[in-house]
Amino acid sequence: MARWWISLLLWCVVVAGCAGPRARLTEPTPTLPRQEKDSWSEWDETGPYRLRSAAARYAANRFYDFMDMFDVGLSVGPWARVEAQYLVGFWGFGATDCTRMRLGGRSWVLEEESTTVSTLPFPASLVLFPSYYISDNDVDATIITFGGISYENEYAKYPDPVWSGIPPDRERIKLACVEREPKSHEFRLTGDSMAVGLDAHFLIGGRVRVMPLQVFDFIAGIFGWNLVGDDIKPYRPMGD
Repeated sequence: MARWWISLLLWCVVVAGCAGPRARLTEPTPTLPRQEKDSWSEWDETGPYRLRSAAARYAANRFYDFMDMFDVGLSVGPWARVEAQYLVGFWGFGATDCTRMRLGGRSWVLEEESTTVSTLPFPASLVLFPSYYISDNDVDATIITFGGISYENEYAKYPDPVWSGIPPDRERIKLACVEREPKSHEFRLTGDSMAVGLDAHFLIGGRVRVMPLQVFDFIAGIFGWNLVGDDIKPYRPMGD
């Protein structure tokens, strides 16, 4: 009988010893209390970069806004053209395929192809408005009513268009004081479509003009308002 009790006691000890570690392994591991995000630490990590980036963006945009206000330069190339712009319209004739070097705008060295035809300048051309209803060709009637049409294709050479925030090729189609978007054919008012100045070219030539809307955009930009929607972000190489 005593042997039986001793065997039972030893069996209980063995079972308890085997079950103990398994029970401990299945116990839940206590978790550390979750720390709240420190907004000041996040600002210390990214704040200086954000401040420098905002300052660089502001300085670059104010510089380009200033350069957008005027266009003074020389042209060299074939053909001849003259065009006078007087804010609400233009008058001129001719075509050029030239290299233009200028102070102003966002491209200071460019290749330019242009064609201008204006018979009766706007707004005097409005007397021909009835032709819009008489003509079978809506495009011709629209051009006559607006007093002519001017095409300008610019191919930026310097500085790199990536830095100045413009496409490498720009096509401007002007009628009176508005531009027509080449793809959507919508008429729109841009910072460059309203200008005051003169452009004359015969193998060599010169241009002087001022864009009043760009003047207002420069002033508005000082206070952080992007009037004509042409602000850019500073260029940075991939990986920086």
